[in-house]
Amino acid sequence: MAHPQSAFASPQGAASVFSALNIIWLLHAALEGPVSFIGLFFTRSLHFKDDITNTVAVIIKLYATLALSLSIICMLLYGLPDYLPGKRAAAILLLLYHGVASSVLLNADPFIDFAFPEILAKHGVTVEAVAGVAHGFMSLLTVSWWQASLGAVRAYGGGAAPAGASGTAPKKVGGMRK
Repeated sequence: MAHPQSAFASPQGAASVFSALNIIWLLHAALEGPVSFIGLFFTRSLHFKDDITNTVAVIIKLYATLALSLSIICMLLYGLPDYLPGKRAAAILLLLYHGVASSVLLNADPFIDFAFPEILAKHGVTVEAVAGVAHGFMSLLTVSWWQASLGAVRAYGGGAAPAGASGTAPKKVGGMRK
């Protein structure tokens, strides 16, 4: 079965608009989707070290709604060409989200009421550290996708010029622009 982007491929068989790193879209949805679903619908069953107040429950539900929406968007973006501006804007969003989440989680005091087995715990492995490293890895994959897809942007998107602009000024003929 052909990849969903085959419908967008040029008839001349030019450069592919599909990068192997496109898997980041599905990977984000697979990692964030279930966590956000639990946060949205089973907020009170989350195991935090502190009690969940009503205010915290509302904030968790709002965050979970945003995260679940982004996961759905990522599933929809997977099959689209890499050169589309909306897909690239979503990549910037993923990069910022995962980069900031990684930094916050790696610098956070333990707040999840779960401990790894003693052999891992004695080396400082916590749930927060594992989640922080996972977010950092996703941030790195997003940057890699961005760089790998620049060729498709140049080939199909026309570079950085605004839509319709050729990048050159029209020639003057007899005092008038042509």
